[in-house]
Amino acid sequence: MAKGLSGLLEIHEKIKTLRMFKKINVETVAKQLNMSKSAYYSRENGRVILNVKELFKLCQIFGVSPSIIFTNCKDKDEFLSLIRYEYFVKNVLSGEVHEC
Repeated sequence: MAKGLSGLLEIHEKIKTLRMFKKINVETVAKQLNMSKSAYYSRENGRVILNVKELFKLCQIFGVSPSIIFTNCKDKDEFLSLIRYEYFVKNVLSGEVHEC
């Protein structure tokens, strides 16, 4: 996975990682954002920059807090650990267990 100039995971890379982790296909996400599959794909691949409204909607779709998207992570493994930790705190510690 490519990294930005800062050596950190880029937002679009995090979005793609989240989608794959949650096992949601591109068509489903695009539909929920009211855009075409190719328009969403352009955002997920970093060719088009996501706007704030889209970012917050994606957080809702993926069931994560916006802070996850803006936390600096050096690679995909570190980001996946962060996602798993948030899932644990939100669901397991609260007594609600949902499938990832």
